[in-house]
Amino acid sequence: MEVNLYNGILDLSRNRVYVPENIDGNLINKYSVKQGDILLTLTGTKYKRDYGFTVLIQDNKELLLNQRILSITPKEGIVTSYIYYFLRSELFRDIFFSQETGGVNQGNVSGKFVESVNINIVSIEEQKEIVRILDKFLEEGSKIDELTQLEEQIELIKKSILAKAFRGELGTNCEEEESSLELLKEIFSKQ
Repeated sequence: MEVNLYNGILDLSRNRVYVPENIDGNLINKYSVKQGDILLTLTGTKYKRDYGFTVLIQDNKELLLNQRILSITPKEGIVTSYIYYFLRSELFRDIFFSQETGGVNQGNVSGKFVESVNINIVSIEEQKEIVRILDKFLEEGSKIDELTQLEEQIELIKKSILAKAFRGELGTNCEEEESSLELLKEIFSKQ
């Protein structure tokens, strides 16, 4: 299956392409993506910065590169996540987009240019500590995002309950009508 990297996410459900079984094994080896590789998109909309996204391949799947995705395999002695985080930084993205070329709507950055970018490589211990700190920071950021989404859902539920109350749709204590508690359960189950 060809790799599909969109908006910084490896999406294997989007525009799948399969290669024939009789394809040359040398081509498969040349374009295979391996666990630990970092993928970087090289093409997008000119001046929009809607490319230059990275994904770190976490598991071993049968994946192949397409023509405008660069696969980066860090050298031994370099923590892969250290390079991955650098490639996601605004510092790198500013350098990356300073070399944008292309026509009216399509922006491109060459893989050769990316390979020429100098990265400050600190000791392996420092790399690991930087990665540990960034992992923790991003994990906490993810939790904050989840809580924010939950808070937004709660606000929508509150508005829905108030709207139903003012329209007289919450029910009463009359046995023929549905209770407010049942209505609330129904609302929460739909969310």
